[in-house]
Amino acid sequence: MTNWFVYFVITGREEYVCRCLNEIFSDDENEAFVPKIETVYRSSQKVKMEIKPMFPGYVFVDSVHDGRSFLEFSVTIKRNTKDIIKLLGQDGCECMPVDMKTRDMLMSFFDKNRIIEMSKGFIVGDRVYITSGPLEGRESTIRWIDRHKRKAIIDTEFFGTTVKTFVPLEIVEKM
Repeated sequence: MTNWFVYFVITGREEYVCRCLNEIFSDDENEAFVPKIETVYRSSQKVKMEIKPMFPGYVFVDSVHDGRSFLEFSVTIKRNTKDIIKLLGQDGCECMPVDMKTRDMLMSFFDKNRIIEMSKGFIVGDRVYITSGPLEGRESTIRWIDRHKRKAIIDTEFFGTTVKTFVPLEIVEKM
């Protein structure tokens, strides 16, 4: 069983930090990644799709290490880069990894490249029906929908606090 650890990094430098961490790790025990979402928007009457970080400013590490050994390993990494601000959950080694409930929930949304693809659905009255994508069958997790930006907001537990998380959702029809 692996643990997820999260680095808070300078926003916009997630991919760079991820590549650097994977070069440092160079083993099968640790893998850095940036969870991403598909975003769709209109520009000059054209529909464009972009892949963006799901949590801007955060890099995740999938590791076989426990909190204490990862913290010891992480101290040397943080000294070698100015882009990493801190390792989340440093208050106690036991609370450093992302809790399993959150990890499993995010994993169920990801595809094999750790990207959350666009879900599609429709609205009848005030009920949402998802017809395809990772939100299918999880309509009850949706807290709010921004139809113009093609996003749904779901609540995610993240280090003891509830975080509003944007998930791509296109409502193709409202009846």
